[in-house]
Amino acid sequence: NEYKSYLSGGMMKGTEKQPIITKEETPEGTVSEVVADKDTAPADNPDQITVNDALEETRGLGTFLFLVPPHIVYAFLGAETILMSIVGLVLKCQWDLSAFVTSLIQMEVMVIGTISCLAVSNYTDNYGRKQILVVTFGGTLLFGFLSGIFDNVWAFILLRAVVGVFIGPAEATAITWIPEIPPRKYRSYAVGMCSLTWAMGTIVCCFIAYLTMNTYGWRTTVMVLAASFLILTPILVFARESPRWDMIRGHVNNATNTMKWLYRLNGASFTQSLREAEDMSKRVSGELSLSWFFGTRERMLDFLVVNFFAFSTGVNYYGAAFGGPRFIQLHPAPGSNHGNGTTNTTSCFLDDSELFRIMISAVPEGGFTILGAVAANVIGRKPCSILVAIIQMGVIATLYIPISNSHVYTIIVMALRCMGSFANTLSILIPSEYFPTKVRSAAEHAAIIGAKTGGCLAIVASQYLFDVSDRLFTTFLAVFAVLTLIDACFMKETLNKANIDSATREISYSTDRPVPAAD
Repeated sequence: NEYKSYLSGGMMKGTEKQPIITKEETPEGTVSEVVADKDTAPADNPDQITVNDALEETRGLGTFLFLVPPHIVYAFLGAETILMSIVGLVLKCQWDLSAFVTSLIQMEVMVIGTISCLAVSNYTDNYGRKQILVVTFGGTLLFGFLSGIFDNVWAFILLRAVVGVFIGPAEATAITWIPEIPPRKYRSYAVGMCSLTWAMGTIVCCFIAYLTMNTYGWRTTVMVLAASFLILTPILVFARESPRWDMIRGHVNNATNTMKWLYRLNGASFTQSLREAEDMSKRVSGELSLSWFFGTRERMLDFLVVNFFAFSTGVNYYGAAFGGPRFIQLHPAPGSNHGNGTTNTTSCFLDDSELFRIMISAVPEGGFTILGAVAANVIGRKPCSILVAIIQMGVIATLYIPISNSHVYTIIVMALRCMGSFANTLSILIPSEYFPTKVRSAAEHAAIIGAKTGGCLAIVASQYLFDVSDRLFTTFLAVFAVLTLIDACFMKETLNKANIDSATREISYSTDRPVPAAD
């Protein structure tokens, strides 16, 4: 009442120019004071709006174009993943590699990418989504191309290691960028598009391999793949920075210009000025780290549940990506020349028909995930996580049935990829809704690390367990499908049909300031 009297001009005794003092918890758990003069207090100014509210009120062509650059990166990541699942098997045959060296070639990019994620996590929050994405994507393309030049196992391993240095931060930065732009209602669709673009990259890779591998060799396949994405780099160079990041860093003019551009392309005009939301009032200055998640018991448990979900879904997705070609190879189509010893060394492990079946198995992956994104909005993130784990268990169970038809195995691999891809999408989406903007990059990077760790485990298993029995590898996938189901049951719901229009987040921590809905 005193403050309202001040604004209306009827100042009461002792209210002249008194500051407003608000307390906010820092990532380390200490309390700092933010002092604002009453004359400039923004909360009651109708001409000002937070970047969060501004993004919630618009969607259209501009929103779509904003999401193109990170999705280009995701398409190349999908291509790189399936590339190594194919090339690794070819190199095992051509260079007579052991299971250990083959798994090293296939997983070194993930291992080194995981380590580089830890190093770059804070840099993404400090230097911007765009800058980190351009540098890391460019490095991935360059060294990916160079890795196809040398026909030497150790040169290949070294150059692929450098690819890993760049590819991990590129993926983590892309999935940090994507959930920041669309309104809350449509965020699941934007993240679901990751699986669509990932699948498109997979199809491009398989198509290039189908055209070049058995005719010109695997090195041509590697170089053509990198060159095909090089033409898309100008889109990243001329992309705009995330307005959320600009506001966190205090670049209000940049954020305002970006919002004007976004609204204009969406068929509207942005006439208001941006102000900071309460949870952004403390600038990010490099001190944010994983320690925030372990500040309270509740945060720590949520962090562990979310990241184990990423880990277990990573096992199942990469298990399908790297184990799928092995299932297809073990059940060749009639007339296949696989392993007959009469073809050149490049085709002695995968012939054209097998490459074609691998490509077909990836085709429905993206479209199915879009349908899953719709379900995630209608019935909620948690029920979808439980449902996809149950379906995964059912699909894996069919692998125990003796089947002689090779096309049935192609369909089973297709279903495994679809379920794994949808679960992987949820593992990207959920961290962005569990935790606030100021630690979102660290949360997403941690989820990527969990997924890649699970992927590395799946790659090693695909090399060693398949050499014993394909059913042993099937059991490995089944165990982690069960663990995914158990973990999903402990999750909190972040968004469903009942609270999609809610002004406040369901998940909040007793020691934290409430976080706005889209954060």
